[in-house]
Order: sequence, then structure tokens, then C-alpha cells
Amino acid sequence: MKLLYLMNDPFGSDANKIGITSFESAKARLGTYQNSFPGRSHLATFNRIWHGEDNPIRELEKTLKNQFGYAIQFEGRGFSEWVYETEDIILQKINETIDGYHYHVYPINIQEVTVHNIDNLIKTLEEESRNAN
Repeated sequence: MKLLYLMNDPFGSDANKIGITSFESAKARLGTYQNSFPGRSHLATFNRIWHGEDNPIRELEKTLKNQFGYAIQFEGRGFSEWVYETEDIILQKINETIDGYHYHVYPINIQEVTVHNIDNLIKTLEEESRNAN
């Protein structure tokens, strides 16, 4: 299982990071982002998050990067995930893309996922996945 996340620019611009991570790596990913900021100044946060199997999440990310190509200002690792567009526009496009392509990717009704609550979220998602099978 994987997660697709949207992370707002901590400095307040209309840039948003669209990224993916596995359940196993989600906490480490947040910790890596946190290394750039002191905790009193900024808490690394996945502001919106979706879950699904590996392939649909990867394909969704690839599709979104193609759709937002006009709004990605730089290429290369760490740059190509930043979309210079408002969160509302990105959320609308994510929802349209999931519906239009019939991706089996599901929103998680929680905002502000941080290192403090990611473990509980992953545990809940793993339990739901086991119960669905």
C-alpha cells in the first residue's frame, strides 16, 4: 500500500508538493522533511493524503505531474514534486483525475498528518486493509 500526499509550502506560497510514499516509509519521509526546520518554527505536515495499492498511486502521481507540467518550475529530484498552483485547484484536479481515470485511490478524511499521528493512521489503514480481505 502507498500514500499520495499534498504538502503545502511551509513559507506560505501557492506551491504544493505532490508526493508518494509507502506505509513503511511515511514516518521517515516526514522526519526527513522535518530535518530542514526546527520544530518550534514548523512541523512537517502532509496536509492532504490518499491511499491505495502501489500501481494506482504511482500512476496517479505520474498523471498529475503530466497535468501540472505547466506549474512545475524546476526539474530534478526534490524540485519536480513542487506544483506552483493553489491547493484548491490541485485538490479539484486530483479528484477529477481519480474519478476520470477510475483509479482505486481513496482520500483519507484527516488533515495535518505529522510524525505525531502518522503511526496511528498507518495502523488504522493496515487494519482496514486486512478486514477488507
